[in-house]
Amino acid sequence: MARSPTHVILIGPMGAGKTTIGRSLARRLGVPFHDSDDALEQDTATDGATIAATEGVAELHRLEASAIATLAADQEPSVIAAAASVVDHTEGRSILRSHMTIWLDAAPDILDDRRARSRHRRTVDSAEAARLRARRAGPLRSVSIARLDTSTEPVDAVVDRLEAILDTYRDTPGANPDIVSQPPSEREQP
Repeated sequence: MARSPTHVILIGPMGAGKTTIGRSLARRLGVPFHDSDDALEQDTATDGATIAATEGVAELHRLEASAIATLAADQEPSVIAAAASVVDHTEGRSILRSHMTIWLDAAPDILDDRRARSRHRRTVDSAEAARLRARRAGPLRSVSIARLDTSTEPVDAVVDRLEAILDTYRDTPGANPDIVSQPPSEREQP
């Protein structure tokens, strides 16, 4: 028998807003918030950028997947921010599918700008970001109940939409990511 989803997992590329939005969503839902970046730093006593530089990107991604496995094993419901690299691992995809996973995304230029302002993330140029985006799009779609663009709306508006997605999911497991991928003002009207 499949385990009932315990966590809301926000996944997406660096700069999609997983931490900012996740903290706000967790407050609204009255549950703890966990960030895989923080868990990684706690487990390794260093940040992802340093791990990537000293041990390699593959090791960083392995450690990110391990952090998600640990966080998702907790039985207390929570909101978890997960690195997009988790979808690169079979075990990671399995974990993501067993929870309410929502793919946060933004326009490439917005992501580039947000990444440039961060010090704890590894450096990813626009070409590498585009390559990762293309490679991960299918796996992200396969593990997510919805895809949400965070490019332009304020955090509170994004969290409002996330709550609506979660309500839809609770009523209709397996909701189509395309139904909820755009702000309400941009959806086609019937």
